[in-house]
Amino acid sequence: MRGLAVVIMIQCHTFNSLTRLDLREGGPYILTQFVGGMAAPLFLLMAGMTSAFQMESLERKESRARRRWWISLKRAGFILGIAFTFRFTNWVFSVPHASIRIALARVTSRRV
Repeated sequence: MRGLAVVIMIQCHTFNSLTRLDLREGGPYILTQFVGGMAAPLFLLMAGMTSAFQMESLERKESRARRRWWISLKRAGFILGIAFTFRFTNWVFSVPHASIRIALARVTSRRV
């Protein structure tokens, strides 16, 4: 499933980068971008499934519910930390054009 999400994401970004501007109004391009938008929900679905598998595995190894809960929270915090680190480094390396307003707009998915 993750492989499918990766392939969808790659095709979306490739088409977005290589398609001429005059062809971006046509149906095939719009369809590729719509399908490409499915990559993020697929990754979230897989993250949820992985979390469920982890909780089931921990249930066999760890008898205390509070400890299992803490381990899952640590994993979620680690993933969230990686996500913010990735966004921060993207912002830092775009320094000539970096702006807090643009970075915040990207995080909240609003148009600037």
